[in-house]
Amino acid sequence: MIESEQHYQIAKSEADKFVQALAEWDRYPVDPTVHPMLLKAERDGLYYRMLELREDIASYEVLRRSAEHANRTTLNQAPFGIEPGNRDSGQRNGAYESRTLLIAVTGPTGAGKDTVVRQLLACTPHLRCIPTWTTRDPRPSDADGLPYHFVTTEAFEQMKRQRGFLEVNQFGTKKSYGSPRAPVRQALAEGDDVILRVDPNGAAALKRRGAVTIFITPPSIEVLYRFLEGRDPPDEVAKRLAIAETEMPRSAESEYVIVNHEGADGIRESVLSVQAILRAERLRVGRKPPRI
Repeated sequence: MIESEQHYQIAKSEADKFVQALAEWDRYPVDPTVHPMLLKAERDGLYYRMLELREDIASYEVLRRSAEHANRTTLNQAPFGIEPGNRDSGQRNGAYESRTLLIAVTGPTGAGKDTVVRQLLACTPHLRCIPTWTTRDPRPSDADGLPYHFVTTEAFEQMKRQRGFLEVNQFGTKKSYGSPRAPVRQALAEGDDVILRVDPNGAAALKRRGAVTIFITPPSIEVLYRFLEGRDPPDEVAKRLAIAETEMPRSAESEYVIVNHEGADGIRESVLSVQAILRAERLRVGRKPPRI
């Protein structure tokens, strides 16, 4: 954990060095005398150390922005001319509604996004998770996760033609996913924050609309494998791991990265990290409402 500005600058410098090391690693040919698994383990070690540093840096920046804001306002003074009120107690007014957040949570499959979001919804007032529309078939694991809205291909395409989605991703001819525009717009208008679970492509599209983007990643590919191994058949595990290896390097496209560690304590820390991000983003000077 970073506790001072000096440590913050050191961590940023180290993170930059890891980025350079990874770039050089990918630029030069592989040493044929070294076993491929050892090479992969060494590269993964660099990658995950870089992610941990970025998580510490992001957490420190959140705390620093909150402290800067606290220094600009007194305890009883409303920030930025907003009328006093307690959003968490259920009071809403136009000023607070204009500061509602659209949050895009992304990351590789099996990273624990649904678990973090489910726990977040249970302890965070005025936060809604809007179900994703999809044409894929339901899976047994869907019963334990967050809801999807399963529709036919015809219904999905009609919604798409009507510009009813904020973002759409299609995989071949059988699997399509989309974030519906109308319920998101309604929730924001009613003063609630909205969280959407999307893949990295969807997060990039929502970021252009003003969403706060959070990338949740497992501590290592081995942890991801253990999670998927107990949930899916072997052929599905292989597919998901292959997809995850292409998605994990895209963490740099998000504004925040959270390394989701195993166990109840890891989930709790991830939930607290997301809550800290939401508090800081609501206090950010000059933040504009999402474009829906």
